[in-house]
Amino acid sequence: MGPFREGSGGLLRHHEPVRHQHVRLLPSAGPASRGVAGNSSPAGASRSRRVCGMQRTQSVLLTRLARVNPTGAFLAALVLVLVGLFAPGIVGGALLLALAAGLAALLVTTWPVQSPPTRILRLVILTLLVGAALMKILG
Repeated sequence: MGPFREGSGGLLRHHEPVRHQHVRLLPSAGPASRGVAGNSSPAGASRSRRVCGMQRTQSVLLTRLARVNPTGAFLAALVLVLVGLFAPGIVGGALLLALAAGLAALLVTTWPVQSPPTRILRLVILTLLVGAALMKILG
């Protein structure tokens, strides 16, 4: 028995089981998800229940927003800003304020995962958008 064989004192043994590598947890409602006999998921997997980095308790709206095409979202926001800037008076201002409210909701939701420079940039953009909306309404 040589030093490179698995049974020779464990020299080249890999101690992490293959079933624990690259685990993707999916939500399920069956008894196997509650940790009873026959559960093939690793220990502790039924507690976190993560899918694509999001917890199961998060909003369905956020799940749908995560699937939106970024280019399409940018173009839609650009169209809304341009229509808001060129629409007359209070109509344009109200559209810009509605867009600012949506942006503020996304800012609050994503605040914990953003870096400080990104937070500052988003706050500046939100301030400029609200300022433009108020100038349209009051001016």
